[in-house]
Amino acid sequence: MKLKDGKMRWIIKSLLCIFVLFTMLGASSYKAYAMDDDVLSQAKGIIEKYYVDEIPESKIDSAKNMDELLKLLNDPYSQFFSSKGFQDFTDSINNRVCGIGVQIEMVPEGVNVMAVFKDSPAMDAGIKVGDIIVESDGHSLAGLTTAQSASYIKGDEGTLASIKVKRGNDSYTYNILRKEIVAPTVEGKMLQSGAAYISIGTFGESTRNEFKDVLDKLKDEKPTGYIVDIRNNPGGYLMTAREIGEFFIGAEPIVTLKDREGSYKLKPVISDAKMFNRPVILLVNGNSASASEILAAAVKDYKKAFIVGSKSFGKGTVQSPFILKDGSILKLTVQRFYSPFGNPINKVGVQPDLDSGDEDPLLISELLLGNKKGGIEINVSGRKFAMDAEKAAMPENWMAAKRIIEQAISSGTLSVNSADGRINAVSSNAEDLWRIFFPGYDKAASLKDVPCDRKFSIKTDKHVDTQSIGSNDIFLVNVASGSRVPLDFKNAADGEIEIKPSQNLEAGATYYLVVSDSFEGASKPTVTIVDVKK
Repeated sequence: MKLKDGKMRWIIKSLLCIFVLFTMLGASSYKAYAMDDDVLSQAKGIIEKYYVDEIPESKIDSAKNMDELLKLLNDPYSQFFSSKGFQDFTDSINNRVCGIGVQIEMVPEGVNVMAVFKDSPAMDAGIKVGDIIVESDGHSLAGLTTAQSASYIKGDEGTLASIKVKRGNDSYTYNILRKEIVAPTVEGKMLQSGAAYISIGTFGESTRNEFKDVLDKLKDEKPTGYIVDIRNNPGGYLMTAREIGEFFIGAEPIVTLKDREGSYKLKPVISDAKMFNRPVILLVNGNSASASEILAAAVKDYKKAFIVGSKSFGKGTVQSPFILKDGSILKLTVQRFYSPFGNPINKVGVQPDLDSGDEDPLLISELLLGNKKGGIEINVSGRKFAMDAEKAAMPENWMAAKRIIEQAISSGTLSVNSADGRINAVSSNAEDLWRIFFPGYDKAASLKDVPCDRKFSIKTDKHVDTQSIGSNDIFLVNVASGSRVPLDFKNAADGEIEIKPSQNLEAGATYYLVVSDSFEGASKPTVTIVDVKK
């Protein structure tokens, strides 16, 4: 019970979670079953009193069964569960399952093993990430849905699952004893870039303590910043969102709740949590929902984290479970929620500060939080970052860095070093992009209508053994993709070096021929813009 303005507010454990079929084997869906009139009458009374919107009593009374009652709400998040079905639902929020201990995704042949949980029956049996489970207990999994496949692999604790696995060209059969597994909801590690990475899979009962333990360990590593990943996190408990929010926003209100009685703000649950002491980037996507969106909206309002990714799911409602007389559960929408500043979330979602588009948001975040060597300064959505130009120009980082540059120029500011000091970049087209990737370099030339089989040459200040030229000394990079064309070098007359691409250039493409500052044969680093004939 909770009092507000002298009125009773009925809340058990508020749930903020999109109801999905979890791919952690062991989660099961509910099955509707017949109920007596007393239970149906009880459910009608609960909806009449607590549903977020007022429903005419005549409509409620007209429902002859639970299906009709829920249909008149037109609310995908208000649902009826058997007692067992609801237990499975809450177990999935807490990553508690009864199965073999793997995380899966569907592939045409069956299910692909994405992760094997530590100390699980699957790990003990020898199941590996990348294995394809093609059969379980004699049932082929090819062409099934995730839920159908899971129903064949999961089962009661202590029962055997006969699993047929394809690994490369080989097949194996395992008899695996099912058991209850509690997988962590939070995982963390240090990245090579120097940033700390924390993934929150769901907002369960133990998530707060797991998060604190992971964070405390990573703080000892003195990271350059933190990347907190709530992509594909469907939500969980409102209380847990409040607990995690404390690490980001301290004692500020984390969410605005509205129901039929009015609205009020909730603050985080204050404990011994210490706020982040380094820059934080929060990763979101279209499957970040509910409790995830409470966190994302709050940190965006207070500018306590920079959000990278894509727009979140847009589920801005709170559900509470009501226990009916026969032990079944009515999960009912009782509130809508908004950001602390009142911004809507339901059917709207939370927009990222930097939209990653088709690029990897984790890689984008590493570039923003990595080594600050290099001259690219970025200001997006009022947040300042410095990006290492040398690292950004590497083939594996080029497209992510290019996305950052495009977003910064279109919605913020970006400046780089040049021979004339710092300059603001105003364009990301090929004629200007080289100044950003290679700050301080000079433009040697701009070549137009170059044939696909063109050879190049550069004049050196001294004799250079071409066998000593490294891949980062002189290189030819495709501006559109960041891929580099292998080059062959040969000494020519008058101190020149002939450069021959090992393959024809792409028709209509633009390349940069870069003589870097690591090349000892040139007095200054240069970029030649090469436009290939269409």
